[in-house]
Amino acid sequence: MEKICPRCGISGSEREFVGHFCVRCYPVKVSVPTEVKIMRCKRCERIRDREWKNLSNEFIIRSILRECKGNIQNPKYEDGVFSFSIPVGQKLFELKRNVLVSFVPTLCVDCSRESGGYFEAIIQLRGDEKNVERMAKMLEREVGKKTFIPKIVSLKEGVDIYVGNKKAVEAVLSRIKYKRTEKLAGERDGKRLYRSTFGIRL
Repeated sequence: MEKICPRCGISGSEREFVGHFCVRCYPVKVSVPTEVKIMRCKRCERIRDREWKNLSNEFIIRSILRECKGNIQNPKYEDGVFSFSIPVGQKLFELKRNVLVSFVPTLCVDCSRESGGYFEAIIQLRGDEKNVERMAKMLEREVGKKTFIPKIVSLKEGVDIYVGNKKAVEAVLSRIKYKRTEKLAGERDGKRLYRSTFGIRL
């Protein structure tokens, strides 16, 4: 006698069965969310994990798994469908659940600071005009990969590049000779904050 799933009505010839239920309706002890929410910056579109990073399918899967319960194996996510395997007896059966991934708009730390004109360092380029122009373009490109640049100011004596993160400047200038000075910019949580000026003579 052909099996009919008591939940969805599908027959044993159309889908594999576990006991009296088809594999999709089998009452397993797992819990999968119907929706997960991910914080995403509305300007740069990076998502919030332990740090701000680009969205990936792996991160979506981890976000779903954080809200799951039960022995879930081989998780995958594609086009709104979360598929996974569960052990039933000596076999692994694949199940699928619809999971909506929604994004909560916010501002990441960098974009929030950039919109407020925040900066931690200034790169001052001085010297031959052509060399200054060439160096400014290179630094704008390389520093921009690591942090934000709120503004670049062209002066008679050279170019000033304002940078959001001083550590990014240190990394880019690791092989370039410069003179560094510090200026007190305020306090935060009882700690003094300094802005750095990196002077480069070309």
